[in-house]
Amino acid sequence: MLIIVTFNINESALNFDDTSQMLDVYEEYFENQFLQDTQEFYQLESTTYLQKHSVIEYLLKVYSDLF
Repeated sequence: MLIIVTFNINESALNFDDTSQMLDVYEEYFENQFLQDTQEFYQLESTTYLQKHSVIEYLLKVYSDLF
């Protein structure tokens, strides 16, 4: 899976003193929302799967997806 992130921020207009400020921008504008969306996606995915399959089948699916 390829994820491309684009910020509509003029980097030359920003005056970053250190990389921690850049990390703050990343976390605020991308990471937090990405993690929340990922959590919601997998919660829905697992709930949907468990409605049609047993817990054992679900655990086998999770295990197989890891490898």
